Amino acid sequence: MLTAFVVLAACGSDSDSATTTRAADVSTAAPTTTPASDLTAASAETGSPATADTTAPTANTTIVTIPATTGEPTGDPIVVGIIGSYSGPFGIYGKPMELALRARLGLDNDAAGNHPIKLVFEDDATDPGTAVTKATKLVQEDGAKIVVCCVNGGATLAVGPVLADLGIPQIGPIPNPAGLGKFATGFVAAPTAGYDAQRVGTYAATTLGYKTAAVLGSDFSYGHEVSSAFIKGFTDAGGTVVQEQYPPLGTQDFGSFLASVPDADVVFGGFAGADGIAFVQQYDQFGLKAKTPLIAHGPLVTELLLQQEGPAAVGIVAGFYYSSQIDNPENDRFKATLAAAKPDLPPSHFTAGAWATGTVILAAIKAAGDHADDPAALATAIAATNVEAPWGTLTFDPSTHYATGKTYFYAVTQDGDSLVHKIESSTP
Repeated sequence: MLTAFVVLAACGSDSDSATTTRAADVSTAAPTTTPASDLTAASAETGSPATADTTAPTANTTIVTIPATTGEPTGDPIVVGIIGSYSGPFGIYGKPMELALRARLGLDNDAAGNHPIKLVFEDDATDPGTAVTKATKLVQEDGAKIVVCCVNGGATLAVGPVLADLGIPQIGPIPNPAGLGKFATGFVAAPTAGYDAQRVGTYAATTLGYKTAAVLGSDFSYGHEVSSAFIKGFTDAGGTVVQEQYPPLGTQDFGSFLASVPDADVVFGGFAGADGIAFVQQYDQFGLKAKTPLIAHGPLVTELLLQQEGPAAVGIVAGFYYSSQIDNPENDRFKATLAAAKPDLPPSHFTAGAWATGTVILAAIKAAGDHADDPAALATAIAATNVEAPWGTLTFDPSTHYATGKTYFYAVTQDGDSLVHKIESSTP
């Protein structure tokens, strides 16, 4: 099942009527844009961006109808470029995140203040070098005034200085490694990747009482940051780390790594995407789940992966700034809108982050007003953001440019045919 899922997540087709350019097509097709209100729901099982389609929907297609704008905005369109991962190890995230962003902008009729918003999507293939190329293209060819980037932490940090040199604001939609805040134009609409991971380490040593831990994390910026943060939290609270291992990004056979895990009270897993699915399943298959509890940073058991991970994920404990089980009005609105657009797509921090990023974009363009076509004015407006996100109030720390929030600690449980988070506690 895993192989089929990953292959499907990395492929897809475009209809003749598509008006969003797939990254794979940019060498042969002129870049185009799509208003969010032309939303055709994206499937989590395909790998190309959702596109506007004037043909009749098929039986498995759901279309969100957005009310027509009353009084068309007369200002210049603001182009927003989005660099997503539609292929590669994180390819399963591109379409769901696009769907959530489009749905959020659609609630405001694809406009902010007097300005319509146009979106241009690109695929970074989970590769930092490709992300840099696409960021340059979005600004210089498509005229993007804001760039949303990226899912891959390495890509986020690689694009940061490029957009800073161009003076274009960048918004990371999900937790990313620290460092983007050194650029005046760089922001992340979520905590740093290490923010919650350090708290997970403290929680493991104090509340859960573990004395020793083995650490496995993906060998790129995200995996190293969350592993290091967990280690700091764990050791500062009196725990001892007995081993660290860093499998390459894209690993699908963790056998040699799992075979060498020593005796420990707990194992920390710092993986995401297809790597996370394989790691969770093989941790169980190798008999380690029955022997040693697994604790994680949230992306290992984000809701978008849980149903693919299956029963192997039950019992894993994680800490994160978002869970679909958080009870607040904005989370309810996000989940209801997402369910209307794609009933079989579970809410997760990826889609919640894309939704919140859309809210930040809307607020910044409105605040910039007549200066919304000036990237410097947009960067200033983004820095002053104060909006409601699915996990609570979203503001940017002025020193880091990352959002802060609570950390929720939860365990994966079985609820009928589904796997869900059961929130145990939270910390400010």
